[in-house]
Amino acid sequence: MSRRRATGFAVLTVLLTLLGSLLVGTAPARAELRVLDTTYACDSSFGGGSSAVRVKVDVPDRVRAGRQVDARRITFRIVVPDELVQQMRDAGVEEVSARSDDAKYRVGTRRVPIRNLTVPPTAVPADGDMVIRGRGRAGAFTIDQAGRYAVKVPRSFTAVVQTGILPVSLSCTLADGAPARLSTLRVVR
Repeated sequence: MSRRRATGFAVLTVLLTLLGSLLVGTAPARAELRVLDTTYACDSSFGGGSSAVRVKVDVPDRVRAGRQVDARRITFRIVVPDELVQQMRDAGVEEVSARSDDAKYRVGTRRVPIRNLTVPPTAVPADGDMVIRGRGRAGAFTIDQAGRYAVKVPRSFTAVVQTGILPVSLSCTLADGAPARLSTLRVVR
Protein backbone atom coordinates (compact mmCIF):
# COMPACT_ATOMS: atom_id res chain seq x y z
CA MET A 1 0.00 0.00 0.00
CA SER A 2 1.37 3.42 -0.93
CA ARG A 3 2.34 5.93 1.75
CA ARG A 4 -0.45 8.34 0.65
CA ARG A 5 -3.05 5.57 0.69
CA ALA A 6 -1.94 4.30 4.14
CA THR A 7 -2.11 7.84 5.50
CA GLY A 8 -5.55 8.30 3.98
CA PHE A 9 -6.98 5.12 5.46
CA ALA A 10 -5.54 5.88 8.91
CA VAL A 11 -6.98 9.40 8.80
CA LEU A 12 -10.32 8.07 7.52
CA THR A 13 -10.55 5.76 10.51
CA VAL A 14 -9.79 8.63 12.90
CA LEU A 15 -12.49 10.79 11.33
CA LEU A 16 -15.09 8.03 11.32
CA THR A 17 -14.42 7.56 15.00
CA LEU A 18 -14.90 11.33 15.35
CA LEU A 19 -18.30 11.01 13.74
CA GLY A 20 -19.21 8.21 16.10
CA SER A 21 -18.78 10.70 18.90
CA LEU A 22 -20.68 13.59 17.33
CA LEU A 23 -23.68 13.51 19.57
CA VAL A 24 -22.18 12.57 22.91
CA GLY A 25 -22.82 15.40 25.33
CA THR A 26 -24.09 16.45 28.69
CA ALA A 27 -27.46 15.05 29.64
CA PRO A 28 -30.56 17.21 29.31
CA ALA A 29 -33.24 16.77 31.98
CA ARG A 30 -35.03 13.41 31.84
CA ALA A 31 -32.55 12.08 29.31
CA GLU A 32 -31.63 8.51 28.60
CA LEU A 33 -28.41 7.22 27.09
CA ARG A 34 -29.02 5.88 23.58
CA VAL A 35 -26.56 3.81 21.58
CA LEU A 36 -26.60 3.23 17.82
CA ASP A 37 -24.25 1.01 15.84
CA THR A 38 -24.21 2.08 12.20
CA THR A 39 -21.94 2.29 9.16
CA TYR A 40 -20.63 5.25 7.16
CA ALA A 41 -19.03 5.10 3.72
CA CYS A 42 -16.43 7.80 3.03
CA ASP A 43 -14.55 8.90 -0.06
CA SER A 44 -11.38 10.95 -0.33
CA SER A 45 -8.57 11.47 -2.80
CA PHE A 46 -7.02 8.33 -1.25
CA GLY A 47 -10.01 6.19 -2.14
CA GLY A 48 -13.00 5.09 -0.15
CA GLY A 49 -14.05 2.73 2.54
CA SER A 50 -16.70 1.90 5.11
CA SER A 51 -16.41 1.80 8.85
CA ALA A 52 -18.60 0.74 11.74
CA VAL A 53 -19.45 3.63 14.03
CA ARG A 54 -20.91 3.61 17.54
CA VAL A 55 -22.90 6.71 18.47
CA LYS A 56 -23.84 7.41 22.09
CA VAL A 57 -26.09 10.30 23.08
CA ASP A 58 -28.17 11.47 26.00
CA VAL A 59 -31.59 12.29 24.55
CA PRO A 60 -34.62 13.48 26.52
CA ASP A 61 -37.47 11.00 26.24
CA ARG A 62 -40.06 13.79 26.21
CA VAL A 63 -40.34 17.58 26.15
CA ARG A 64 -43.20 20.07 26.20
CA ALA A 65 -44.31 21.57 22.89
CA GLY A 66 -42.78 25.01 22.36
CA ARG A 67 -40.08 24.44 24.95
CA GLN A 68 -36.51 24.72 23.74
CA VAL A 69 -34.17 21.79 24.03
CA ASP A 70 -30.99 23.69 24.87
CA ALA A 71 -27.75 23.58 22.93
CA ARG A 72 -25.17 21.51 24.69
CA ARG A 73 -21.44 21.13 24.65
CA ILE A 74 -20.15 17.97 23.07
CA THR A 75 -16.90 16.43 24.19
CA PHE A 76 -15.45 13.13 23.13
CA ARG A 77 -12.44 10.90 23.52
CA ILE A 78 -11.17 8.61 20.80
CA VAL A 79 -8.62 5.86 21.34
CA VAL A 80 -6.95 4.97 18.05
CA PRO A 81 -5.42 1.47 18.26
CA ASP A 82 -1.66 1.08 17.93
CA GLU A 83 -1.87 -0.76 14.58
CA LEU A 84 -3.62 2.24 12.96
CA VAL A 85 -1.29 4.70 14.67
CA GLN A 86 1.64 2.71 13.28
CA GLN A 87 0.31 3.32 9.74
CA MET A 88 0.37 7.06 10.48
CA ARG A 89 3.91 6.81 11.87
CA ASP A 90 5.05 4.86 8.81
CA ALA A 91 3.58 7.58 6.57
CA GLY A 92 5.44 10.30 8.50
CA VAL A 93 2.34 11.82 10.13
CA GLU A 94 3.39 13.65 13.30
CA GLU A 95 0.02 15.12 14.30
CA VAL A 96 -3.64 14.95 13.34
CA SER A 97 -6.44 17.50 13.61
CA ALA A 98 -9.91 17.58 12.08
CA ARG A 99 -12.84 19.90 11.46
CA SER A 100 -16.37 19.45 10.13
CA ASP A 101 -18.42 22.54 9.29
CA ASP A 102 -21.56 20.88 7.98
CA ALA A 103 -22.46 18.08 10.42
CA LYS A 104 -26.14 18.15 11.39
CA TYR A 105 -28.20 15.76 13.45
CA ARG A 106 -31.90 15.36 12.70
CA VAL A 107 -34.99 15.69 14.88
CA GLY A 108 -38.04 14.87 12.79
CA THR A 109 -37.58 16.87 9.58
CA ARG A 110 -35.33 19.46 11.27
CA ARG A 111 -31.62 19.42 10.60
CA VAL A 112 -29.85 20.84 13.65
CA PRO A 113 -26.24 22.02 13.21
CA ILE A 114 -23.36 20.75 15.28
CA ARG A 115 -21.09 23.79 15.49
CA ASN A 116 -17.33 24.02 15.93
CA LEU A 117 -16.84 20.27 15.67
CA THR A 118 -13.08 19.95 15.97
CA VAL A 119 -10.19 17.79 17.02
CA PRO A 120 -7.31 20.10 18.01
CA PRO A 121 -3.78 19.22 16.85
CA THR A 122 -2.88 15.97 18.56
CA ALA A 123 0.63 14.53 18.42
CA VAL A 124 1.05 11.02 17.09
CA PRO A 125 2.80 9.12 19.92
CA ALA A 126 6.09 7.30 19.35
CA ASP A 127 4.42 4.01 20.34
CA GLY A 128 1.15 2.60 21.60
CA ASP A 129 -2.42 3.80 21.18
CA MET A 130 -3.28 7.42 20.38
CA VAL A 131 -5.81 9.30 22.52
CA ILE A 132 -7.66 12.07 20.69
CA ARG A 133 -9.99 14.53 22.40
CA GLY A 134 -12.42 16.81 20.60
CA ARG A 135 -15.37 19.10 21.08
CA GLY A 136 -18.33 20.80 19.46
CA ARG A 137 -21.74 22.21 20.27
CA ALA A 138 -25.04 20.56 19.34
CA GLY A 139 -27.53 23.28 18.42
CA ALA A 140 -30.72 24.00 20.34
CA PHE A 141 -34.11 23.31 18.81
CA THR A 142 -37.81 23.82 19.56
CA ILE A 143 -40.74 21.74 18.37
CA ASP A 144 -44.16 23.39 18.55
CA GLN A 145 -46.38 20.46 17.57
CA ALA A 146 -47.09 17.53 19.87
CA GLY A 147 -46.11 14.16 18.45
CA ARG A 148 -43.25 11.72 18.10
CA TYR A 149 -40.04 12.77 16.36
CA ALA A 150 -37.19 10.52 15.29
CA VAL A 151 -33.73 11.65 16.44
CA LYS A 152 -31.20 10.56 13.81
CA VAL A 153 -27.48 10.76 13.12
CA PRO A 154 -26.28 12.85 10.15
CA ARG A 155 -27.05 11.38 6.71
CA SER A 156 -23.87 12.89 5.38
CA PHE A 157 -21.08 15.29 6.26
CA THR A 158 -17.77 16.52 4.95
CA ALA A 159 -14.61 17.14 6.89
CA VAL A 160 -11.05 18.29 6.47
CA VAL A 161 -8.40 16.30 8.31
CA GLN A 162 -4.96 17.87 8.71
CA THR A 163 -2.11 15.39 8.98
CA GLY A 164 0.83 17.76 9.19
CA ILE A 165 1.80 16.49 5.73
CA LEU A 166 -1.29 17.40 3.73
CA PRO A 167 -4.98 18.14 4.26
CA VAL A 168 -7.39 15.33 3.45
CA SER A 169 -10.97 16.18 2.42
CA LEU A 170 -13.56 13.53 3.19
CA SER A 171 -17.15 13.12 2.08
CA CYS A 172 -19.12 10.62 4.15
CA THR A 173 -22.67 9.22 3.93
CA LEU A 174 -24.61 6.57 5.79
CA ALA A 175 -24.02 3.25 4.07
CA ASP A 176 -26.96 1.71 2.18
CA GLY A 177 -29.29 0.05 4.68
CA ALA A 178 -27.37 1.36 7.72
CA PRO A 179 -29.55 2.40 10.67
CA ALA A 180 -29.82 6.13 11.45
CA ARG A 181 -32.39 6.35 14.28
CA LEU A 182 -31.00 6.99 17.76
CA SER A 183 -34.32 7.40 19.55
CA THR A 184 -37.79 8.89 19.42
CA LEU A 185 -38.52 12.19 21.17
CA ARG A 186 -42.08 12.56 22.46
CA VAL A 187 -43.36 16.15 22.38
CA VAL A 188 -46.38 16.71 24.65
CA ARG A 189 -48.76 19.64 25.23
